[in-house]
Amino acid sequence: MLPPLWRNGSTLRLRWNRPVCFVCCVLPPLSSVAIVGAGAIGSYYGARLALAGQDVRFLLRGDLDAVRAHGITLREKDATRHLACVAACGSVAEIGPVDLVVVALKTTANPALPALLPPLLHAHTAVLTLQNGLGNEEFIAGIVGGERVLGGLCYIGVTRAAPGVITGYHTPGRMTFGEFGRPAGARVRAVADRFAGIGVGVRVLDNLAEARWQKLVWNVPFNGLAIAGGGVTTDRILGTPELAAQIRPL
Repeated sequence: MLPPLWRNGSTLRLRWNRPVCFVCCVLPPLSSVAIVGAGAIGSYYGARLALAGQDVRFLLRGDLDAVRAHGITLREKDATRHLACVAACGSVAEIGPVDLVVVALKTTANPALPALLPPLLHAHTAVLTLQNGLGNEEFIAGIVGGERVLGGLCYIGVTRAAPGVITGYHTPGRMTFGEFGRPAGARVRAVADRFAGIGVGVRVLDNLAEARWQKLVWNVPFNGLAIAGGGVTTDRILGTPELAAQIRPL
């Protein structure tokens, strides 16, 4: 009869301090992160991860000089946070291969992804898309391979107030995570844990496609009415009988 096991780092040993003769599955590290699309959401989450000690590299275009000079400022309701030292990069070659790529581009910029993503990959890189809508995971899978692709749905209120300045109205918000075309595994849970560590409310689902449809069904009526109403918020829509009556048929 074997004695109990104890864990030393990633190695399991017997209490005799002899190695156990089986293969232990070790997850690839998630120590480096690339933010592709450093707008409001990409800059917010990237800065929060960097402030928590993660190695985060930002791909920037128009804001590159301003962020290099002044960093990223997050003006949130609970505090103003400032990331002074930013790994602000002007090209993916400058970023290099990382453990996790976070895609936060608008989907209208997706034609650029076939050139942007491959230089960021090593053998175990995961690619997390935070884009809204349907079909994003499929498109990215066609570039990097479906086995790398994760999806995240963001429920957050942020806006880019100026180059390198992000205003948060509902932060850090909530996020839902899943894997493309398969049930959730240890890798996507490890990614979710990184975001939970900065205060985001997270959940991990086995059916990412269903979660995408649920958010789309919510966005279709509320987004249009919010804009048509001059920027009215969801709570005001639901609290106004005339507007609420238009939601339900949609």
